[in-house]
Amino acid sequence: MIIIPRVLATLLAEADEHHQRALALDFAEHALEVCGDRLTPPLRATCTELLAAAREAVGLGRAHERLGRAYDDFHAVRVTPTGGGVSDDASGVALMALFSSTQPLMEAAGLVVRMGSSPPSCTDVARDAQAAVGRRRAEDAGDPAAETSLARSARWEEARWQLVRVIETAPDPSIFRPGSADRGEGDKST
Repeated sequence: MIIIPRVLATLLAEADEHHQRALALDFAEHALEVCGDRLTPPLRATCTELLAAAREAVGLGRAHERLGRAYDDFHAVRVTPTGGGVSDDASGVALMALFSSTQPLMEAAGLVVRMGSSPPSCTDVARDAQAAVGRRRAEDAGDPAAETSLARSARWEEARWQLVRVIETAPDPSIFRPGSADRGEGDKST
């Protein structure tokens, strides 16, 4: 039996840093699509802008004014838990994806103070997105006896979506093979 979350974690660990950054944002955007109706319209809009600004910063390789504004707006709109932790809804996944993909860029630009800990991994974002989707589906059950089963099934389906996304977006390894005469002409035997 193939355990999708385990295969997903293995593939994410093998992905290069740029691919992991993009995937973290993909996973957060998908969680926002699935769970966003539970957020207030202003919070959903700020999450969407935050992820778009993060994606732009990753593409540029540096933080910029748009990212700073989106981050400030996000915090102005979002109600944080009393304990100071990350919320377990789609907005929490968006914040985790932001730091997973842009924390060093934000630190270098002075948008956040240097954090002592390393950014969350893409695997962390995937896991939290799965959990948020699972909780969302369980809330819809209306039957407390079915909640656990529905949450497990929804987490599995989210992990499956994530695995497909990793495969869809993985670069062709032949174009990166050292010694290829032409960057597009790798080993044709596979």
